[in-house]
Amino acid sequence: MSRILVISPHPDDDAIGCGGTIIRHAMAGDEVRVVVLTSGEGGGHGLPPEKTRRVREAEARRAGRILGVEQVEFWRWPDGSVKAGKEQVRILRALLRAWRPQRIYAPHAGETHPDHRAACRLVRRSVGRTSGIEVLFYEVWSPLSRMDEIVDITPYLQKKQR
Repeated sequence: MSRILVISPHPDDDAIGCGGTIIRHAMAGDEVRVVVLTSGEGGGHGLPPEKTRRVREAEARRAGRILGVEQVEFWRWPDGSVKAGKEQVRILRALLRAWRPQRIYAPHAGETHPDHRAACRLVRRSVGRTSGIEVLFYEVWSPLSRMDEIVDITPYLQKKQR
Protein backbone atom coordinates (compact mmCIF):
# COMPACT_ATOMS: atom_id res chain seq x y z
CA MET A 1 0.00 0.00 0.00
CA SER A 2 1.21 3.47 -0.92
CA ARG A 3 0.18 6.93 0.15
CA ILE A 4 -0.94 9.05 -2.78
CA LEU A 5 -1.35 12.83 -2.50
CA VAL A 6 -3.26 14.71 -5.19
CA ILE A 7 -2.96 18.50 -5.33
CA SER A 8 -6.03 20.07 -6.90
CA PRO A 9 -6.15 23.84 -7.41
CA HIS A 10 -9.96 23.80 -7.64
CA PRO A 11 -12.63 21.35 -6.47
CA ASP A 12 -12.91 19.55 -9.81
CA ASP A 13 -9.37 19.52 -11.19
CA ASP A 14 -8.38 16.25 -9.54
CA ALA A 15 -11.41 14.34 -10.85
CA ILE A 16 -11.10 15.82 -14.35
CA GLY A 17 -7.32 15.51 -14.56
CA CYS A 18 -6.54 12.20 -12.89
CA GLY A 19 -9.82 10.76 -11.64
CA GLY A 20 -9.27 7.42 -13.37
CA THR A 21 -5.80 7.14 -11.87
CA ILE A 22 -7.20 7.97 -8.44
CA ILE A 23 -9.72 5.13 -8.81
CA ARG A 24 -6.94 2.76 -9.89
CA HIS A 25 -4.89 3.64 -6.80
CA ALA A 26 -7.89 3.30 -4.47
CA MET A 27 -8.83 -0.09 -5.94
CA ALA A 28 -5.22 -1.26 -5.48
CA GLY A 29 -5.52 -0.48 -1.77
CA ASP A 30 -3.50 2.73 -1.83
CA GLU A 31 -4.44 5.51 0.58
CA VAL A 32 -5.45 8.53 -1.51
CA ARG A 33 -5.69 12.03 -0.10
CA VAL A 34 -6.70 15.13 -2.06
CA VAL A 35 -5.75 18.66 -1.06
CA VAL A 36 -7.91 21.26 -2.79
CA LEU A 37 -6.08 24.58 -2.66
CA THR A 38 -9.11 26.81 -3.32
CA SER A 39 -12.82 26.24 -2.96
CA GLY A 40 -13.49 27.44 -6.49
CA GLU A 41 -15.54 30.35 -5.19
CA GLY A 42 -14.71 32.38 -8.30
CA GLY A 43 -16.38 29.88 -10.61
CA GLY A 44 -19.98 30.09 -9.44
CA HIS A 45 -21.49 31.42 -12.68
CA GLY A 46 -23.35 34.21 -10.92
CA LEU A 47 -23.74 32.64 -7.47
CA PRO A 48 -22.29 34.52 -4.49
CA PRO A 49 -18.78 33.31 -3.55
CA GLU A 50 -19.83 31.85 -0.17
CA LYS A 51 -22.64 29.80 -1.72
CA THR A 52 -20.34 28.70 -4.54
CA ARG A 53 -17.77 27.57 -1.97
CA ARG A 54 -20.35 25.41 -0.15
CA VAL A 55 -21.69 23.89 -3.38
CA ARG A 56 -18.27 23.15 -4.88
CA GLU A 57 -16.87 21.67 -1.68
CA ALA A 58 -19.91 19.41 -1.34
CA GLU A 59 -19.53 18.31 -4.96
CA ALA A 60 -15.83 17.59 -4.40
CA ARG A 61 -16.58 15.49 -1.31
CA ARG A 62 -19.17 13.46 -3.26
CA ALA A 63 -16.76 13.01 -6.17
CA GLY A 64 -14.04 11.94 -3.74
CA ARG A 65 -16.28 9.23 -2.30
CA ILE A 66 -17.04 7.93 -5.80
CA LEU A 67 -13.33 7.94 -6.73
CA GLY A 68 -12.31 6.18 -3.50
CA VAL A 69 -10.50 9.12 -1.90
CA GLU A 70 -10.02 8.63 1.83
CA GLN A 71 -9.70 12.33 2.67
CA VAL A 72 -10.50 15.56 0.84
CA GLU A 73 -9.02 18.61 2.52
CA PHE A 74 -9.82 22.21 1.59
CA TRP A 75 -7.17 24.86 2.23
CA ARG A 76 -9.47 27.67 1.03
CA TRP A 77 -6.80 29.84 -0.52
CA PRO A 78 -8.23 32.65 -2.71
CA ASP A 79 -9.52 31.36 -6.03
CA GLY A 80 -7.57 32.95 -8.86
CA SER A 81 -4.68 33.93 -6.57
CA VAL A 82 -2.86 30.69 -5.70
CA LYS A 83 0.77 31.40 -4.88
CA ALA A 84 3.85 29.25 -4.41
CA GLY A 85 5.46 31.58 -1.89
CA LYS A 86 7.36 30.78 1.30
CA GLU A 87 4.25 30.44 3.48
CA GLN A 88 2.45 28.16 1.02
CA VAL A 89 5.58 26.00 0.64
CA ARG A 90 5.90 25.80 4.43
CA ILE A 91 2.30 24.57 4.71
CA LEU A 92 2.71 21.88 2.05
CA ARG A 93 6.09 20.78 3.41
CA ALA A 94 4.52 20.32 6.85
CA LEU A 95 1.91 18.02 5.32
CA LEU A 96 4.59 16.08 3.43
CA ARG A 97 6.62 15.57 6.62
CA ALA A 98 3.59 14.52 8.64
CA TRP A 99 1.86 12.26 6.11
CA ARG A 100 4.84 11.07 4.02
CA PRO A 101 3.26 10.28 0.65
CA GLN A 102 5.17 8.12 -1.82
CA ARG A 103 3.61 9.79 -4.86
CA ILE A 104 2.17 13.23 -5.60
CA TYR A 105 0.00 14.24 -8.54
CA ALA A 106 -0.35 17.92 -9.49
CA PRO A 107 -1.32 19.90 -12.61
CA HIS A 108 1.50 20.30 -15.11
CA ALA A 109 3.44 23.53 -15.69
CA GLY A 110 1.93 24.15 -19.13
CA GLU A 111 -1.65 24.51 -17.91
CA THR A 112 -3.20 27.79 -19.03
CA HIS A 113 -4.93 28.59 -15.71
CA PRO A 114 -2.58 30.55 -13.41
CA ASP A 115 -3.78 28.63 -10.31
CA HIS A 116 -2.83 25.35 -12.03
CA ARG A 117 0.65 26.62 -12.87
CA ALA A 118 1.07 27.94 -9.31
CA ALA A 119 0.09 24.51 -7.93
CA CYS A 120 2.81 22.93 -10.05
CA ARG A 121 5.41 25.42 -8.76
CA LEU A 122 4.19 24.85 -5.20
CA VAL A 123 4.72 21.10 -5.46
CA ARG A 124 8.13 21.46 -7.11
CA ARG A 125 9.34 23.93 -4.47
CA SER A 126 7.90 21.92 -1.59
CA VAL A 127 9.30 18.57 -2.65
CA GLY A 128 12.64 19.92 -3.82
CA ARG A 129 15.22 17.18 -3.47
CA THR A 130 13.17 15.14 -0.99
CA SER A 131 13.91 11.53 -1.67
CA GLY A 132 11.26 8.89 -1.72
CA ILE A 133 8.53 11.06 -3.24
CA GLU A 134 7.68 10.57 -6.90
CA VAL A 135 5.95 13.55 -8.51
CA LEU A 136 3.79 13.17 -11.60
CA PHE A 137 1.92 15.94 -13.36
CA TYR A 138 -1.51 15.67 -14.93
CA GLU A 139 -3.56 17.48 -17.55
CA VAL A 140 -6.69 19.38 -16.64
CA TRP A 141 -7.50 21.63 -19.62
CA SER A 142 -4.17 22.01 -21.42
CA PRO A 143 -2.64 18.98 -23.14
CA LEU A 144 0.80 17.85 -22.06
CA SER A 145 3.42 18.16 -24.79
CA ARG A 146 5.51 15.34 -23.29
CA MET A 147 4.22 12.47 -21.19
CA ASP A 148 6.21 10.44 -18.69
CA GLU A 149 3.45 8.00 -17.86
CA ILE A 150 0.22 7.01 -19.57
CA VAL A 151 -2.42 5.26 -17.49
CA ASP A 152 -5.11 3.23 -19.23
CA ILE A 153 -8.26 4.16 -17.30
CA THR A 154 -10.64 2.22 -19.54
CA PRO A 155 -11.70 -0.10 -16.69
CA TYR A 156 -12.47 2.95 -14.50
CA LEU A 157 -14.00 5.29 -17.07
CA GLN A 158 -17.67 4.82 -16.14
CA LYS A 159 -16.91 5.34 -12.47
CA LYS A 160 -14.88 8.47 -13.27
CA GLN A 161 -17.74 9.86 -15.36
CA ARG A 162 -20.09 9.51 -12.37
